[in-house]
Amino acid sequence: MRDFDAVFSPLCQEITGLAEDGVRVSYRPSWDGLHDVGEVTAHLAAQRERDRRVGMTGSGPHRDACSYVRGGRDYAPYASTGQLRLCALSLRVAQARFLAARTGRRPVLLLDDVLLELDPGRKRAFIARFPPYEQAFFTFLPDESWQSYATGETLVLTVEQGGFRR
Repeated sequence: MRDFDAVFSPLCQEITGLAEDGVRVSYRPSWDGLHDVGEVTAHLAAQRERDRRVGMTGSGPHRDACSYVRGGRDYAPYASTGQLRLCALSLRVAQARFLAARTGRRPVLLLDDVLLELDPGRKRAFIARFPPYEQAFFTFLPDESWQSYATGETLVLTVEQGGFRR
């Protein structure tokens, strides 16, 4: 987690504009206390029947939780909705950067209305910090301006009557 936080914290500070006591990520695994493959395998085997009965898995990475910490305490109770949104966006950019650095592969970015509520400065700060990517897909509402994000390689498709139009 320390390696990831080294990417996330400075990035979040740049995007949010928070002071030097910026935000870090706290990760709480649902398998807390299980340290090796054998322990995880035994745990899953013990839960298998219950998971089948309820029709879903009750533990695993999809049940892990992340929270934002600022000044040594949970940031969510006193952060504004906008600040939490910027933290979440920073988290996604940090994930893309972190995984690209670890794998050597450029990510495909899927951004569904993420820029809608950001002011122009925050939009620019967010986009400027993307890692190099293979492709990026953005969605915009009909009245939302997208032109300032277009490049020479941008392909714009409009959804009309259930189909796409160039």
